[in-house]
Amino acid sequence: MTRRSNPRRPPKQWMRDCVAGASRTAADPGAVCGALWYRKMSPAAKRAALAREKRAENPCSPCSMPWARVFG
Repeated sequence: MTRRSNPRRPPKQWMRDCVAGASRTAADPGAVCGALWYRKMSPAAKRAALAREKRAENPCSPCSMPWARVFG
């Protein structure tokens, strides 16, 4: 059985950054960040956050390495 990620769920790094920022002022930073993701963010902002996570999750992809063009 393969594990599939939930596409509607906030990216881990985004959530960590949000909780870190909200923990200074909110009693429940996780709830604040969840409400922000599910109710306040635009679809375009969500797509951008998900795209940043996809790029960060595979830093060894050939397109991101300058030497990949040399070694094929």
